Order: sequence, then C-alpha cells, then structure tokens
Amino acid sequence: MTETPIVLKEGYTTLIQLCKLVSKLPKSSKYSLWEKIKEYSFDAVAEISLTTKAFWFEEKINHLKQAKKDIELTLIALRLCNDIWDISHNEYKENSVKIREISNQLIKRETFCNNKLKEQNNLLK
Repeated sequence: MTETPIVLKEGYTTLIQLCKLVSKLPKSSKYSLWEKIKEYSFDAVAEISLTTKAFWFEEKINHLKQAKKDIELTLIALRLCNDIWDISHNEYKENSVKIREISNQLIKRETFCNNKLKEQNNLLK
C-alpha cells in the first residue's frame, strides 16, 4: 500500500483551514470571493490527488500544471480578501505561507516528473 504524499495531506489540511475561514468573511464577499477560494483550492487538491493516481509522467505533469494554476488563483483570491480587509493580515500570512509551500512542492514534483520523462525518452532512442 502506498502512503499518501505529503503535498496531498498539506493541501487537504489547508483546504479545511480555508473552509473554516469563510465564517469570518462578511456577507458582502462571502459568496463571491469565498466561492472562488473554495473552488480553486478544492480543484487544486483534486488535481494533486489525480497526480498520485496517474501512471504516465505526461499525465502527472498535466495534473501538476493545473494544480499550480489553481493554487495561484487561490492565492490571488486570498490576497484580495486581505486587501479589502475581509481577513486579518495574520490569517492571510498564515494561509498564504502554507499555500506557497504547497506550490513549491508541486514545482519540485513537476521538475522530477519532467526529468524522469526525459530519461524515459532518452532510453527509447
């Protein structure tokens, strides 16, 4: 049995934290900005999960690219919440640090997959 990758665990934990943050948002942005944060962070975790299930490196790379995009969109929406003072600077900083760590892990995974794909292609030549 394979163990769940750390990046998936951290992504899911961060998603839970972001879900708890919604109760602090004012109604004026709860249903617009929050829906975006929830949607993008949920999609990122789903893409990370699909990466762990993918067999081919090309497929893994595609899921990782989409997860990185969703992470970036989550960060933008979270920053907007901070800039319009819907969340505190501490909440923003705490969550954005976690999200950036996840992004860095995804970049490392993508680099690894790209290197393995190049090795595989070189063996086929």
